[in-house]
Amino acid sequence: MKDPWRIAMICVTLGLAIALWQAVIYRPPVAGNLMTDAQIAEDASGEMTLPQMQRARFQPTTLPVTLGYTPSAFWFRLSIAPPEDGSPALLSVGLPHLDDVRLYRQDAAGHWQESRSGDLIPYNQRSWKSPRLAFVMAHMEHAETVYLRISTSGSVGINVAAQPLGPALADDLRYTLFHALFLGLIVTSIVLSVTFLFYSHDLIFLNFMVSQSFILAGLVTLHGYASVFLPDQSTSSATTLVGILSGVTGIIFHLHLMKRFQPLRVLFVIGCAFACFEFIAVPLALFSDARIALGLHASVMAAFLPFLGLMAWTARVPASMSLWSLRAIYSALVVSASVWILPQLGIVQPNWMTLNGGVLHGVINFGLILSLLAYLTMRDRRAAEQSMLAMAQLQTERAIQNQSFAAQQNLTWMLAHEVGTSLSVIRMTVAKESMTPRSKSRIDRAITGLDSVIRHCLDADRIQSGHWQISPTRIDLRQILDQVIRQQDLPRLALDRSSVTQAPIDGDPDLVRLILTHVIENAVKYSPAESLITVAIVKSTGPEGFDISVINRHLPGAAPDAHRVFTKFYRDDRVLATSGSGLGLFIVREIVEALRGTVAFHVADGNVTVRIWLQNSTRSSS
Repeated sequence: MKDPWRIAMICVTLGLAIALWQAVIYRPPVAGNLMTDAQIAEDASGEMTLPQMQRARFQPTTLPVTLGYTPSAFWFRLSIAPPEDGSPALLSVGLPHLDDVRLYRQDAAGHWQESRSGDLIPYNQRSWKSPRLAFVMAHMEHAETVYLRISTSGSVGINVAAQPLGPALADDLRYTLFHALFLGLIVTSIVLSVTFLFYSHDLIFLNFMVSQSFILAGLVTLHGYASVFLPDQSTSSATTLVGILSGVTGIIFHLHLMKRFQPLRVLFVIGCAFACFEFIAVPLALFSDARIALGLHASVMAAFLPFLGLMAWTARVPASMSLWSLRAIYSALVVSASVWILPQLGIVQPNWMTLNGGVLHGVINFGLILSLLAYLTMRDRRAAEQSMLAMAQLQTERAIQNQSFAAQQNLTWMLAHEVGTSLSVIRMTVAKESMTPRSKSRIDRAITGLDSVIRHCLDADRIQSGHWQISPTRIDLRQILDQVIRQQDLPRLALDRSSVTQAPIDGDPDLVRLILTHVIENAVKYSPAESLITVAIVKSTGPEGFDISVINRHLPGAAPDAHRVFTKFYRDDRVLATSGSGLGLFIVREIVEALRGTVAFHVADGNVTVRIWLQNSTRSSS
């Protein structure tokens, strides 16, 4: 199922190659043709004897010739020259779907000897053991005139040829090879239809499988292969019945398929009437006259196939393929059918394609179903890809919603914790009768913490709403860093001696001060008490600018999650009792990116490093 178009193209190419070979290269026996003259006469009663027919009037004829669907017997008077190498000659007659074929040839004493073949004669009783009907003419010393009597319930084109035995055997091999390839193609289409039925559960493939199975059985019997498998039985009735059933199932399949494309309703109703007439031929073949049944079958198929083309051109809704594909395939089907319909109607003489008209018809059918299979498979693949894309989008939206929900939960929890803690401190302190300096300090810290949380929330809101206004001016990054360090007033916070003395850049002083404050406060809060915190500012070795590094020891236990520290409301579980919003590094990252800088968080050897790079010039942005 991975590449149905490739499978379809390979199979269609093979089918068309076989059809081309049959139409252009392959011909019925002509190599070393020994027939010098052919004449035909009709026995309308079907009961005349050889002496009576010898006195009848024969007319010159060209081969092949259209015969059948009448009670008449047809007699050929043939003049055959002996092979030059002295080998026997082989007189072949086709198609094999002929009820009774008799050869009358004089022996050395001048007596006429009768040899019989045909579908009514079991394979083991024929003189020539082959799916093709033929007679061996041995001991030919001079040109002979022979009579060939043919009676058949139904046939379109009949060909008669005489060859030396060697070329005839070679042609017999080519004949068998050709049909083996084509029958293999039909088997392939059946296997594909079963596979796609299992894959798609579409009943059109079941319908096609049944139709192709009967076509396969019909071709096997029509071309004489059933007699090989049943050597002791007559195959005439089986050939008749299977041929009619292949027409019934074929009409049902085409109507089932055509219904999806919504042709004109009146045409579809007429098509259903064709199916009914074709089905009537089944009981006629079983219980009445096979000739009438086959004649009805041929007439229905001759009218129905062009009618299919008309339905295709009036189809209004593309379904299992595009309308133009449908029309092209059914137009080709009508053209292929004309090679045996027109001779059957007596409009044109039969030709070599008439003898194997079902072959090209089957190839077109095969191309039709392969196009259908490929279309449905590609449609299912596109639907699967769209479903996968929609599923991915739903998963992305779900992840975003989960993140938003988690952020809202974290915000609610943080506000409840921070506001509740600060109010509790204030309430407990105010409840006391006397206000000591220590109490005032506790109130001041609670209010400061609460104010910090509120400011952080407002800063985060301004970032997400895009209300930041950057006002770049010439500033000294080192000078601002010194101010932030002095404001912290912590002995364990030190500036690295390798730091530059001046770091001039174009930046917003308030925003730069804000990100430095957040980074240093984060280092103080998330490091053990009394541990050293080192701040360094150096000239960048890469793009023009300055690198600011803040290094501290992380708290005992697992290191912070470097992949989450810049997300909103992320806080280490070990400092949940400490006042904080979980927004500090989120604000840092957003402001640094707005200043067209970079920020990174690294953990190694028990140390946490936050490194910020700011470029020398910053363009205004919001």
